Amino acid sequence: MFKKTKEKDKVKGKKAKKAKKGMVAEEIITEAQEVKEEIAAEEIITEAQEVKEEIAAEEIIAEAEEVKEEIAAEEIIAEAEEVKEEIAAEEIIAEAEEVKEEIAAEEIIAEAEGAKEEALAEIKPVKEKTTQAPSKIIVVENNNSKDGLCTAALVLGIIAFFINPLYILSILAIIFGAIGSGKNSSKKGSARVGIVLGIISLIIQFSLDLVITIFTFGMGGISFCC
Repeated sequence: MFKKTKEKDKVKGKKAKKAKKGMVAEEIITEAQEVKEEIAAEEIITEAQEVKEEIAAEEIIAEAEEVKEEIAAEEIIAEAEEVKEEIAAEEIIAEAEEVKEEIAAEEIIAEAEGAKEEALAEIKPVKEKTTQAPSKIIVVENNNSKDGLCTAALVLGIIAFFINPLYILSILAIIFGAIGSGKNSSKKGSARVGIVLGIISLIIQFSLDLVITIFTFGMGGISFCC
């Protein structure tokens, strides 16, 4: 009987040990699962933080690009305004030059009219002496006509530097200067200056027309090739 009781106690002890080991194993498994869940939760939190940081970085980059585009747009607007101001300044300069040319032309016309009046004033006293010396009057009138041609050649030669359609003014200045520079003329210097100015203005106008023609055809050839 004593042996049986002792064997039963051993069996119970083994069962108790097994039960205890099972409980310990379950506790270990439970703790391991909890640790695993904590690790997984931490990983999820880390991944969420990384995603959040990436999103924040993308937003910062997008904002930086928007600011960059705004700065570029402002620079473009500033450059456009500068170009506009330059164009306005060029237009003002062109208008001022046109006004200057008009004033110069008016001054030349006024000088021509003054010269004409002087010539007429010189002719009047000669006409009053027609009863005394008719032959001399004819000579003086011819001289005055030549002087008028000399003055006209000078005026036309000056005007031809500013306005010279179809080289007419230059040609007239040369012709009037050649006619007016006769033996009986008292204004040979004006005639010669008119001839020189007519020749120079003719050469300048012809050169400008030639350059413009070459440039026009050259640009047309370039555009055709492109």
